[in-house]
Amino acid sequence: MKRFTETTIWKEQWYREMPCKYKEFWRYLCDNCDNTGMWTKDIALASFQIGEPLEEEVFLSLINKERKRIEVLDNSLKWLILGFIEFQIGNITSRKRTNLQKNAFSLLKKYLDTGKISEEIYKMLTGSLPVAYTNPTDIGKGKGKGKGITTTIDKDTIIDKDTIIEVFNTWNTMVCSLPTKALNRTRREKIGVRLQEPEFKEQYKLIFEKVEASDFLAGRKPSKERPNWKAGIDWVIANDHNYVKVLEGKYDKKQDRGDV
Repeated sequence: MKRFTETTIWKEQWYREMPCKYKEFWRYLCDNCDNTGMWTKDIALASFQIGEPLEEEVFLSLINKERKRIEVLDNSLKWLILGFIEFQIGNITSRKRTNLQKNAFSLLKKYLDTGKISEEIYKMLTGSLPVAYTNPTDIGKGKGKGKGITTTIDKDTIIDKDTIIEVFNTWNTMVCSLPTKALNRTRREKIGVRLQEPEFKEQYKLIFEKVEASDFLAGRKPSKERPNWKAGIDWVIANDHNYVKVLEGKYDKKQDRGDV
């Protein structure tokens, strides 16, 4: 495997001041870690391959002296090189990624799922937290009008947890007629799916505004057939066509016929 090397490192004071064997150890770590910068600690093997005895505590005190470069994880069994992904791999959260970036992203999610890294470290490295999708390809299963439509989403796409919370809070702020108390897992997942759709992501505030303005959707003038029906947030985020009908004006006051 080929990797980039930092040619200006020889001019940096922290590197110049380290004993030669620890300079070599740093390069050894950069070459032998995985695509996230994670190294499974084996000081004995590293000492053998470098040809010099290495002291773990001495090296960590030197490498982290002026700023933290290595995070010790998993009960000291693993070391994570901070900044490795940014320098070596690049953006691992964009929609268009190389196989190397996809591998680094998958490894990070694996480390998060198995408790090797914390949510704080994951967010530091990626800028966001992942959203779990329990059944991403079966959205809309069932019988009846508007059901049975399958939507495929990108399971590797990251939706920022804060963005999902913002959408939920915006609903409660703008749609006063239909307040929603709990942001449960199902709603988080559904909002996460909708946020992958440009029409929803870019216009969800307009959607919410139109829901509140519609007497039918807000439940102020229900239909005779369904006198107790209201369009809560669950109806809006249930699939990729309910909110589109709202955007297209089907439920605007002048056109509203009470047909869901």
